Amino acid sequence: SSIPPFAPRRRRGESLRSARLTALAENLHRRVIAQPHWYLSELGVAPGRQGSGVGTALLQPVLQQAEREGTPCYLETNNEVNLPFYERNGFKVAGLDQLRPAGPRVWGMLRQPG
Repeated sequence: SSIPPFAPRRRRGESLRSARLTALAENLHRRVIAQPHWYLSELGVAPGRQGSGVGTALLQPVLQQAEREGTPCYLETNNEVNLPFYERNGFKVAGLDQLRPAGPRVWGMLRQPG
């Protein structure tokens, strides 16, 4: 896994590190899945509500729709602690990239229908 040799184009107010992390995630996404899919961009649950089923409840409508359509789902996480949650919901790690040897990591996760 490598970072493009150029500085990714930054959006207004975005740091260079954030732009590089975004480019890394986008490249991982393209490598992991090219077919039509649902891209689950962001999911957050307040720390006090984590572990109470809120995250699963938020995911279920999209996962059910994807199942009906026979469409895979893809997401990224940069927090290793989240992996078991997504795995319990049918996702598998499909790729991993890292900015530098000690830099932030991004896991690409895929959930196939059926």
